[in-house]
Amino acid sequence: MCEVGDPAKTLASVEPVPGKPLTFRTKGLAQPRDVTLVPFYRAADRRYTVYWKLFTPAAWAARKAETAATEGARQMIERNTIDAVDVSDEQSERRHAYAGARTNEGFLEGRKWRDARDGWFSYDLKLAAGGPVSLVCTYRGSEGRRRVHEILVDGEKIATETIYYHPTETFDITYALPEALLKGKSSITVRFQAAQGASTGGVLDVRTVRTPAR
Repeated sequence: MCEVGDPAKTLASVEPVPGKPLTFRTKGLAQPRDVTLVPFYRAADRRYTVYWKLFTPAAWAARKAETAATEGARQMIERNTIDAVDVSDEQSERRHAYAGARTNEGFLEGRKWRDARDGWFSYDLKLAAGGPVSLVCTYRGSEGRRRVHEILVDGEKIATETIYYHPTETFDITYALPEALLKGKSSITVRFQAAQGASTGGVLDVRTVRTPAR
């Protein structure tokens, strides 16, 4: 949920609900729809929002365009997926030979994510012949915690990743896999190794993906 409008006029777009003490309703302010605001003690058994993003109309239009582009990119990733680990699915992790040390789990909007503090975790993923292959990892934000990790494929480091604060959102990062590393293989082991004194990024899914020709 976010606010769209002139920041100086935000309060004027929040009105009290007649006959309901400490209850307010936004008017033409929240996106994608207006909402009712109540005190925390009355919202304990349901979802509620603490922080909202504030956009001008122009910034909101740009944000919607960015969201549409991100969704289009995600659909292309899914169409070209060779193999995928869904961290929310224990059977999916098991099928992909999950292993790890000092790992943790958490949830974001009903989806499970996994990380490791001063530790590691790994999965085996299938490959497919014909054309370049990339690794696509879906992460959640850092929550202010230092998150730095290496990604190793069959023991060879292909990237060092730092995940910055990115609240309540998920995002994909694509890593090109060297052709020489994949030659003659039908699968690879992907390992997330935390830097000393840090945690890995919170990972929601991991994919091997055919790289479309340009």
